Amino acid sequence: MDTVVFAMPALSVATEARVTAPMNASEVTESNALGGIRIDRQDGPVRLWGDVLYGRAQMDYAGQGISVPQGSVAYTQSRSAIYMFGLGTSIDLTPTLSIYFDQQLERLSSPVTSNRHALALPLTLGLSFHLPYLKHGHPYSPDSMHSL
Repeated sequence: MDTVVFAMPALSVATEARVTAPMNASEVTESNALGGIRIDRQDGPVRLWGDVLYGRAQMDYAGQGISVPQGSVAYTQSRSAIYMFGLGTSIDLTPTLSIYFDQQLERLSSPVTSNRHALALPLTLGLSFHLPYLKHGHPYSPDSMHSL
């Protein structure tokens, strides 16, 4: 979910919140909740953005868990802070519907790796629905974001 807090003709700054939950059970699953800042630029129907997010993550390890490389302890669950940096683009198909591509670099602490950190590169492809609302008494349109 994004909420624009400042907009200029070619640039906007928004707060962003993301929540991830596992869709299927595998050996290792991750759940997280993040918040941060997103800066984007719109050029016609194309929007480019970058974001920086911070939050909490939980890793669940199936079965008997996963052993720590340095000892005989097995973890079935671990929690840590998570940092995420990303880039993305979207293309407006209609005034309320967009297709988007988003690539993130995710870093979190993990007790079951030799360097105590885990890196991931989640890739998202999807559709985005823009909630219509009134802006200065006028119905929302993508172009109205840049006519302050």
